[in-house]
Amino acid sequence: MIEFFVQYGMEMVCTILSACVIWLFRQASAYRAGMRALLRDRIIDRCNHYLAHGQIPVYGMENIENMYAAYAAIGGNGAAKKLVEEVRDLPTRS
Repeated sequence: MIEFFVQYGMEMVCTILSACVIWLFRQASAYRAGMRALLRDRIIDRCNHYLAHGQIPVYGMENIENMYAAYAAIGGNGAAKKLVEEVRDLPTRS
Protein backbone atom coordinates (compact mmCIF):
# COMPACT_ATOMS: atom_id res chain seq x y z
CA MET A 1 0.00 0.00 0.00
CA ILE A 2 2.77 2.44 0.88
CA GLU A 3 4.57 1.53 -2.32
CA PHE A 4 1.44 2.47 -4.26
CA PHE A 5 1.33 5.93 -2.68
CA VAL A 6 5.05 6.44 -3.19
CA GLN A 7 4.77 5.42 -6.82
CA TYR A 8 1.53 7.21 -7.70
CA GLY A 9 1.18 9.82 -4.96
CA MET A 10 2.75 12.69 -6.88
CA GLU A 11 0.59 11.96 -9.93
CA MET A 12 -2.55 12.03 -7.80
CA VAL A 13 -1.54 15.28 -6.12
CA CYS A 14 -0.80 16.92 -9.48
CA THR A 15 -4.11 15.70 -10.90
CA ILE A 16 -6.06 17.05 -7.93
CA LEU A 17 -4.22 20.39 -8.05
CA SER A 18 -4.83 20.70 -11.78
CA ALA A 19 -8.54 20.07 -11.30
CA CYS A 20 -8.66 22.71 -8.55
CA VAL A 21 -6.87 25.28 -10.70
CA ILE A 22 -9.26 24.65 -13.62
CA TRP A 23 -12.28 24.97 -11.31
CA LEU A 24 -10.95 28.23 -9.82
CA PHE A 25 -10.27 29.63 -13.29
CA ARG A 26 -13.83 28.86 -14.40
CA GLN A 27 -15.25 30.45 -11.26
CA ALA A 28 -13.14 33.59 -11.74
CA SER A 29 -14.22 33.79 -15.39
CA ALA A 30 -17.88 33.55 -14.40
CA TYR A 31 -17.51 36.25 -11.74
CA ARG A 32 -15.68 38.48 -14.18
CA ALA A 33 -18.38 38.05 -16.85
CA GLY A 34 -21.08 38.75 -14.28
CA MET A 35 -19.36 41.88 -13.01
CA ARG A 36 -18.80 43.09 -16.57
CA ALA A 37 -22.53 42.63 -17.33
CA LEU A 38 -23.58 44.47 -14.15
CA LEU A 39 -21.21 47.36 -14.80
CA ARG A 40 -22.33 47.63 -18.43
CA ASP A 41 -25.97 47.73 -17.38
CA ARG A 42 -25.33 50.37 -14.73
CA ILE A 43 -23.17 52.54 -17.02
CA ILE A 44 -25.79 52.46 -19.79
CA ASP A 45 -28.59 53.21 -17.31
CA ARG A 46 -26.80 56.21 -15.77
CA CYS A 47 -25.64 57.57 -19.12
CA ASN A 48 -29.13 57.40 -20.58
CA HIS A 49 -30.50 59.10 -17.45
CA TYR A 50 -28.10 62.04 -17.66
CA LEU A 51 -28.36 62.33 -21.44
CA ALA A 52 -32.15 62.61 -21.08
CA HIS A 53 -31.69 65.42 -18.52
CA GLY A 54 -29.12 67.21 -20.65
CA GLN A 55 -26.70 67.79 -17.76
CA ILE A 56 -24.75 65.79 -15.21
CA PRO A 57 -23.67 66.53 -11.66
CA VAL A 58 -19.96 66.25 -10.85
CA TYR A 59 -20.51 63.24 -8.60
CA GLY A 60 -22.48 61.53 -11.41
CA MET A 61 -19.59 61.97 -13.83
CA GLU A 62 -17.13 60.66 -11.24
CA ASN A 63 -19.30 57.58 -10.71
CA ILE A 64 -19.60 56.91 -14.42
CA GLU A 65 -15.85 57.38 -14.93
CA ASN A 66 -15.05 55.00 -12.05
CA MET A 67 -17.49 52.37 -13.29
CA TYR A 68 -16.17 52.67 -16.83
CA ALA A 69 -12.55 52.33 -15.68
CA ALA A 70 -13.42 49.08 -13.88
CA TYR A 71 -15.51 47.90 -16.84
CA ALA A 72 -12.69 48.55 -19.31
CA ALA A 73 -10.14 46.86 -17.02
CA ILE A 74 -12.09 43.58 -17.14
CA GLY A 75 -12.48 43.63 -20.91
CA GLY A 76 -15.60 45.72 -21.42
CA ASN A 77 -16.14 47.69 -24.61
CA GLY A 78 -18.89 48.51 -27.07
CA ALA A 79 -21.92 50.73 -26.53
CA ALA A 80 -20.87 51.77 -23.03
CA LYS A 81 -17.76 53.50 -24.39
CA LYS A 82 -19.78 55.56 -26.86
CA LEU A 83 -22.28 56.58 -24.19
CA VAL A 84 -19.55 57.60 -21.75
CA GLU A 85 -17.99 59.77 -24.44
CA GLU A 86 -21.38 61.44 -25.05
CA VAL A 87 -21.87 62.07 -21.33
CA ARG A 88 -18.42 63.67 -21.08
CA ASP A 89 -19.69 66.41 -23.42
CA LEU A 90 -22.67 67.27 -21.18
CA PRO A 91 -22.56 70.44 -19.09
CA THR A 92 -21.91 69.74 -15.43
CA ARG A 93 -23.76 71.10 -12.44
CA SER A 94 -22.81 71.15 -8.78
